[in-house]
Amino acid sequence: MPWDWPRPRVEAVKKLLQTQKYAECQLVAVINAAAYLGQPLVDPASEEYERLVDLTAARHGSAIWPHKAVEYLRLVKKDIDPIEVDAIRAKVLEEKPVQIAIQHPTAGHHAILLTNGNHRGAQVWNAKRPAFPHDRLSWNRIRELISALAPQCRRAMWYELDPMKVKNGK
Repeated sequence: MPWDWPRPRVEAVKKLLQTQKYAECQLVAVINAAAYLGQPLVDPASEEYERLVDLTAARHGSAIWPHKAVEYLRLVKKDIDPIEVDAIRAKVLEEKPVQIAIQHPTAGHHAILLTNGNHRGAQVWNAKRPAFPHDRLSWNRIRELISALAPQCRRAMWYELDPMKVKNGK
């Protein structure tokens, strides 16, 4: 079945990360959000990436302090509450990168980034293939993956560039 995806940020999307080195899925989602919004992509082979891994305490498990990467990459994080697919879809359709927590079929609790959505679904980043071989998920599948998590583990947030930090070059 062909997908008719809008391509507002084609160049940025070609470069987003689909893998991770440790257990830093939240960090990868933040890095991808920054790149999607026009910031330079942090190369996983770089010292900067390793510094971010340590800054967020993600080397030996899930990123404990992902907010430090949000600040470092000059982003603003805004929670989506209540966590419902319609609210997530609305932000993706506004071209906002949205990070969600899902119950991954093989990896368990996992953070992914959604971009480039339309009425049928969204493009998914860092989804750990082969569970999602096409890198796209329908809104119904996204709803299932979110619902599979315990309510206290459900998270959804969207990102934008911090206008004050970008303007001042901080």
